Amino acid sequence: MAGHISELAQTGDYLTFDLANERAVLVRDESGEIHAFHNVCRHRGSRVAPDRQGNCGHVLRCPFHGWTYQLNGALKSVPRPQGFPELKKNCNALVPIDLEIWNGFIFICFEGAQGRSVANQFGGISEKIMPYKLEEMVPWGAEYDEVMNYNWKFFHDVDNEGYHVPVAHPALHELYGRDYCDSYLGKIPMSTGVVDDYPASSWSVARYKSLLPRQAHLPEENQRFGFILVFSPIR
Repeated sequence: MAGHISELAQTGDYLTFDLANERAVLVRDESGEIHAFHNVCRHRGSRVAPDRQGNCGHVLRCPFHGWTYQLNGALKSVPRPQGFPELKKNCNALVPIDLEIWNGFIFICFEGAQGRSVANQFGGISEKIMPYKLEEMVPWGAEYDEVMNYNWKFFHDVDNEGYHVPVAHPALHELYGRDYCDSYLGKIPMSTGVVDDYPASSWSVARYKSLLPRQAHLPEENQRFGFILVFSPIR
């Protein structure tokens, strides 16, 4: 998952994403379509979008030699074109990356989707999360990234295990631990719980229960229901 459509709201908005020595740039073009390309200039391999996020106007411009690309990836112009008499612009567009938008989240596949679909792999999750209108959400607060040296499968196994919650997370247990449940929705680990009306001994939990707002777009059964989905690397 490389980002969310809210991060690319306007024409020329771009977002970069690096993973395992691969680098991508996502950009919204003039027609509103979102594209993903390898963030590599076709000339000398410089990044055409050097920053994490921004707006490039109507072209992506390599900061090294100034080659410019349209937002659909096509090569637009080359400084001093007389130095490239045999250059074929139509053969030197930015290299595209397979992209799929699912509930507002943007998924890319560096090695090519090869017919695989995020929507199909996530099975019945779309129906579960539909009331929350994730495609209309916008980030609130700063983004936080941390690179850690550990095996992601350990995180996967521990996170989808509520057995430790009463001891390790007593406040969380008091918030919705009585109904806490771990299960699988298809192949996706899911943890669920309901914020109950029991009196809370913790001041913070009591305040959370009293201040939890109602959301007009959510059905009654979802007002105080929470769930966590763990998206592991998918192929």
